[in-house]
Amino acid sequence: MKVKPNIIKYLIEKYPSIKGNNTKICLTYWKYIAQQRGIYFPSEIEEIIRDYKPESITRKRREVVESTKEQSEKAFKYNEHYSHRWGIKHEDL
Repeated sequence: MKVKPNIIKYLIEKYPSIKGNNTKICLTYWKYIAQQRGIYFPSEIEEIIRDYKPESITRKRREVVESTKEQSEKAFKYNEHYSHRWGIKHEDL
């Protein structure tokens, strides 16, 4: 399922403190989706996610498992798309 930008925008407007923190924005998004589906989001799960941050897990996965060709291409496109926001020139990629 795709992450919906309108939900991200709504959540950032409602909870501005989540804007610069990946873990907070993930938790807020997941809790919102759970609420919309009528699912209780236990605080114990929130604690585990805070202890084992989503981006840390994916970074470790990249150390353990080599990316497939499709993943590498997707990462390149992602970097190409967002590089202007980081002040990186396309030719430096």
